[in-house]
Formats: sequence, structure tokens, C-alpha cells
Amino acid sequence: SQRRTILENLSSWERELTEAEFHIVENADQSTSAIMERYGLTPKKTDPSNVHIIPTEKWPGGGPFFARELNGMVIPESYT
Repeated sequence: SQRRTILENLSSWERELTEAEFHIVENADQSTSAIMERYGLTPKKTDPSNVHIIPTEKWPGGGPFFARELNGMVIPESYT
């Protein structure tokens, strides 16, 4: 499948997060953790290193997806 191809090639396709994207991930993680704690849940850390940005042409027409194999997100650049 195309998703499997993405996961197999991720290290060569992905780019580094920009400083702004890094801070967005950190802020989203803090906000999500606060909500989870408010409802008595244990927060799950979303580390910026688990967010992978790939060129849109590698996943044409596809949106972001969670990859359990990575415990992270794969996001086409068109969504950034």
C-alpha cells in the first residue's frame, strides 16, 4: 500500500520541523495534556520528533495520519 511505502521511506523523505512547527507541536501537547488531566486521564506526550512532515507529492490526495508503528503523525507539507 502507499501508506506502507511512506513508512518504509520516511527517513529519506521527511524534513525537519521548522522552529514555528516545533513550537506548535509543543503548545498543542501542553494544551492536550491539560485537558486530559482535567478529566482525570494520564497525559500522553507528543514529542516533536514523532511528527513527520513529508512532501505532498509522496502522499497525493492523502491527509495526515497516525502511524502506530512510529507512535507519531505523518503530515503532508500541504497541511503545514
